[in-house]
Amino acid sequence: MESSVQFQELEQYAKQNTRFSAPADSEPDFNEQYVQALHERGYTEDDAFFDDYMYQVETSRDRAERFLKKRPLTTAIMALRNDIRRKYFQYDERKSDYVIYTSDVVLLVVMQSSLCGNHDCREHAKFYFIYNPILQYIIPDMPSPKWMISAEEIRFFLKMIPDDEFSSMFRQYFSDARIEAQELVHNH
Repeated sequence: MESSVQFQELEQYAKQNTRFSAPADSEPDFNEQYVQALHERGYTEDDAFFDDYMYQVETSRDRAERFLKKRPLTTAIMALRNDIRRKYFQYDERKSDYVIYTSDVVLLVVMQSSLCGNHDCREHAKFYFIYNPILQYIIPDMPSPKWMISAEEIRFFLKMIPDDEFSSMFRQYFSDARIEAQELVHNH
């Protein structure tokens, strides 16, 4: 009988302290996170952009799988990511428990955005948003779709890295890739 009373007291204590209670809402599924992100940006289900974007979300896994099967460049992208992580981790002094965007993921997306002709933080943030569904499958550890990055957050990452180091790595990596591409063309 006494153990029953103790259990009831413990149960009542747990209910009164939110630390012991279940989370209020469960995490929305992948597609719902994109719907929420679109709504936050002012798009509704009536917009053509909304439909196009959600189609991109629904087909991105298949498109990413086809891309990764056809392109041996994937290993080069992962090598670049590891280089970024190794070289720039020292500049990221944030506490890992509070990190949503990791330096290597953001800088890799910025590099890919730059290769597509984007030059400023606003354009990189737009690239991150537009291509997020396929980037989720191509870049490991991409943050959840509910965490779309802003131009200010990208600016923060770019300021964290000394200019000369980021641009020298960018030039070095892509000059090596260009040399390999030239060798491939000359050998065939």
